[in-house]
Amino acid sequence: MERAFKGVWIPAEIWLNKELSLQEKVILTEIDSLDNEDGCFASNKHFMDFMRLKERRIKELIKGLIDKGFIDSKIIYKQNSKEIEKRVLKIKRPPYPKKVIYESSEEKCTRVVQENAPGVVQNNSKGGAENCLDNNTINNTNNNIYILQKNILQDNFEKIWKEYPHKKGKAKAFEFYKQWIKGRKIAGITKKLTNEQIENAVKKYKAECKKNRTEEQYIKHGDTFFNKAILDYTEQEKEETKEIYKEIRITDEEYKEKMKQRRKKICITKK
Repeated sequence: MERAFKGVWIPAEIWLNKELSLQEKVILTEIDSLDNEDGCFASNKHFMDFMRLKERRIKELIKGLIDKGFIDSKIIYKQNSKEIEKRVLKIKRPPYPKKVIYESSEEKCTRVVQENAPGVVQNNSKGGAENCLDNNTINNTNNNIYILQKNILQDNFEKIWKEYPHKKGKAKAFEFYKQWIKGRKIAGITKKLTNEQIENAVKKYKAECKKNRTEEQYIKHGDTFFNKAILDYTEQEKEETKEIYKEIRITDEEYKEKMKQRRKKICITKK
């Protein structure tokens, strides 16, 4: 396997990219080094030996780079056979794809897209909007080039789920999580919870279980907690705040009477 080796050198577009982990930067650089215009033919075993990682982790890294738009992967089969001959990893040459946030007023959601991707509406230097392709192409390709807000929600939920003390009911818990973020009707009233509120609620429940030494079998499954039980750990905080700042209105006569009764109690206590 020929290597276009130029020493220990990582392109600035890779090294300074905050979207990539250190392992992703290393494997991306290795792919770039082995890509002699026709692509990189290295197998997972090569990367396993090179990076001293398990195959599962190598697959995760390559899939992550594909999903983020840094490389393309193509499987080549032997002629007239379903047997794989080789896999070709082709790095997308600089400028490497950058991510920009695009808000769609029609769908009321935030999407992450590749900058300068086909069909994306970009702002020009004069502040106007210009299409990379015609409107018909945009309409046909939007669904393919956008990464929907669902991916962002999934990432946020995964971080929260790591803190949750019981790992059953994850799928339904995620559905309830999305409903709370969007707004959920409870007793005819739409209630919303922020990601921070949900995260704090999970941490409170986890701390409570730890304090009470709750056995695992008695800890609520994820789908039960994220359904309605979560409100016990979010609304309590609001109710206490309302109680502290509760406004009391009384007349002057009522105030004088209260103070009179209070003085009597103080006198009786002193005796």
